[in-house]
Amino acid sequence: MSLTSQAAKDLTNTFEEFCATTLQMHMIAEKLDSTFRVFSDLDNIKLSNLPESEFKSISNRLKIYRDVFQMASEQKEIFNAVQEKQLLWFALRSLRLAPPSEFFNILQNDHIVEVYVGSRQLYRTFNYYSLCSYSLDELETTPWDQLFARKDPSIVEKIFADVAVALKDRRIVHSETPPHAVVEIASALQNEFMYKLEYIVPLTDLDNDAQDCFAAVLSAQLVNTPSETVRREKQEAYELKRFVERQFLLGSKKVLKPN
Repeated sequence: MSLTSQAAKDLTNTFEEFCATTLQMHMIAEKLDSTFRVFSDLDNIKLSNLPESEFKSISNRLKIYRDVFQMASEQKEIFNAVQEKQLLWFALRSLRLAPPSEFFNILQNDHIVEVYVGSRQLYRTFNYYSLCSYSLDELETTPWDQLFARKDPSIVEKIFADVAVALKDRRIVHSETPPHAVVEIASALQNEFMYKLEYIVPLTDLDNDAQDCFAAVLSAQLVNTPSETVRREKQEAYELKRFVERQFLLGSKKVLKPN
């Protein structure tokens, strides 16, 4: 299916709202020197294959990201760990998820926080995007075991065990999972980073009383990425895709109907 026919097929109200939101995110991310991408392949937009209700839920949730990006942009000159905590607090409040009272006291400057309901990741702190080369389309639609690989399968079992304890006992678990390598399986750059899970934090769902909401607090460091020559070639292709993506989102914006 060509990009034109794909776009025509998928330009429902939900898709229009999604494009409007992510266009704003795209433009703000550029101000923050972020390589944030919405789509991995415009000829095969994975989000458009989701049920309308699920796509709408994702589209609505991304408005929280847009607001977080905007807040980060406004604070760029003084952006630091304090602001990152403020952005996380805003996101959790918007998601209607409440952490334990001591949660923000355990966070360190280099921590990345990932927020989950079950196996679905709802939110990741802004500093995550400095490591990850996946697009939002991939992150929102692909199971995590198809995005990232760990060489030691017992690591995953240890993480699941920590999650189970945190949710059952409703307490923060200080993980003893050892540092380990995590590799992007099919991203633009297939980055590898050293990952250290620090805490699993149970979250209270204030609206739906879901019992499987939690946050993973981790530290991560990029340890392997393509050689400079290969990386430059891939980055050029990546930036070209970002330009085409921007044009696509701008084109989608033009078809938005007035309120």
